[in-house]
Amino acid sequence: MFCIALLTLLAFYLFQYGNLASFSLKALSAEANFIRQTKEEVKQDASEISAIKTKLERLLSSSEASHRDIEEAKVRILTLEKGLAETAKLASPPLLSLVPPIIKAIDSGYSAELKFKPSKNEPLGIIVFVANVIEESGTRIEDFWPSTKTGGFSTSKDSIRISEDGRQARLEYGLLSAGGPIVNLKVSDKCRVRISGNYIADPFEVAME
Repeated sequence: MFCIALLTLLAFYLFQYGNLASFSLKALSAEANFIRQTKEEVKQDASEISAIKTKLERLLSSSEASHRDIEEAKVRILTLEKGLAETAKLASPPLLSLVPPIIKAIDSGYSAELKFKPSKNEPLGIIVFVANVIEESGTRIEDFWPSTKTGGFSTSKDSIRISEDGRQARLEYGLLSAGGPIVNLKVSDKCRVRISGNYIADPFEVAME
């Protein structure tokens, strides 16, 4: 009976892991296709704008150019440039901003829940965060891990790397849905930690106290 229960539990975890990996691949594939498509749209619009500008320059230098042709070309350029700006904005990667963190004193030091707000509501795919203890002290980073509050995520055995002296931690994982990521940070004592990442434009500091 015990063996049957153990095999059932093992099968459940394998099924869950398989689904998680499948969802991760689908999310990353969809993100790659979206980026590829928007980049192609930017290239096409830029090419069309360039062609019309060339035509406009020829019209301006031609004695046979009519006022109507020139005005139509100008209007077309303005329309395309507006569309190009909107497409470029759509194709640009989302950025994360930090919501005021929740910091608590715990038995082994301090913990912080770092919640991020994305500039766009779209899947982020692979996320990288790096935490560095700023002060020259014996404070160590004890843990740096995604929160389950944001839903499903995929990790590997190398998702978290903490330096030997504990002053730096690197977290890399895949978020399987749109929305803002949440990560939990634990340190051994009071300190200031600098956070950077692939979706963070400017690194910021968090006072762990």
